Amino acid sequence: MNSTHPKFSIKPNLSFIYLFTLTIPLFYLILLWLNKNNYIPVFQFTILFAPAFFFIRKFKLVNGFNTKGIIANILLTVSLTLLLTGFFNALLNFLIPWIPNASDMQEQLKGLFSQNEKWGIYIDLFVISLIPAICEETFFRGFLQTSLTSYISPHAAIAITSLTFALYHVNPWLLPFYFLLAYFFGWIYYKTNNLALAMLAHFLNNGFGVALYHLFEIKF
Repeated sequence: MNSTHPKFSIKPNLSFIYLFTLTIPLFYLILLWLNKNNYIPVFQFTILFAPAFFFIRKFKLVNGFNTKGIIANILLTVSLTLLLTGFFNALLNFLIPWIPNASDMQEQLKGLFSQNEKWGIYIDLFVISLIPAICEETFFRGFLQTSLTSYISPHAAIAITSLTFALYHVNPWLLPFYFLLAYFFGWIYYKTNNLALAMLAHFLNNGFGVALYHLFEIKF
């Protein structure tokens, strides 16, 4: 692991960071609500990924895609992600009976999945796992976390970014899970200096849920 962490060569204005972080996800959520969660991949690419990618290039990200020790870092990312994701899924299943209106929440989450029995798992791996991993990590870790480290400590930046990420998912009962997962993604990015590994961790976490759904909801 490298001691030189991701940063921008050009320091973003703090007011701009706040405004950008507030308006872009809010605009995204409004469009999803108006379209009843349709066009998620389109909105993620155009509203989250594209502007974040533009400003990452504009502010000149440094040490964001480090390849030093990449094999060891990939193995670390995969093993830790699978352990953490497995634990969180088991814990969430245990806690579901105590969550108010859990059945409604489950139905809402179920509505995100494809019901195509032949291609559903591949569609969902693309829509629910790959697209959010790329787009959300680019926005939250690549832009927001990196921007905040220009003003505050890296761990405070990870925490604020993680809270923003959790709130962005607008589910109060799952907020602690989203926060801890996001903190893990941010920690991976910070420690490995490679945004692609945060994307990998995000993809594996979502992919784990996709696999569980298609194994137990459709095949059995």
